[in-house]
Amino acid sequence: MTSTTVRDAAFDVLREYGLTTLFANPGSTEISLLADLPDDLRFVLGLHESSVVGMATGWALGRREPALAILHTTPGLGNAVSALDGFGILALASLCPILSVLFMGLYVQYRNRKITQSAG
Repeated sequence: MTSTTVRDAAFDVLREYGLTTLFANPGSTEISLLADLPDDLRFVLGLHESSVVGMATGWALGRREPALAILHTTPGLGNAVSALDGFGILALASLCPILSVLFMGLYVQYRNRKITQSAG
């Protein structure tokens, strides 16, 4: 059996789907996720959630690949709603693939827990 953390398992899923550039305006909840990122993951800081969504939209449209926007919980989502709506029209018309992820306290509690998997 192998053992990994929730954080590492999340990174593995992101890699599997080619989501190796992370656009975010992190709050205290996301710091533990984004600190000491592995070398193959790239972090792009946005100074407001709407700019995070805008950068992710531009990235996805320009590269024709999915983009990841990491948003802080309640206030971050609230700030991003206008961008999701405004850029969403562009994104929907262009079939732009954006994945928006919200982090909550539950992640903070479980981020370093070990996950045990059976080989096979």
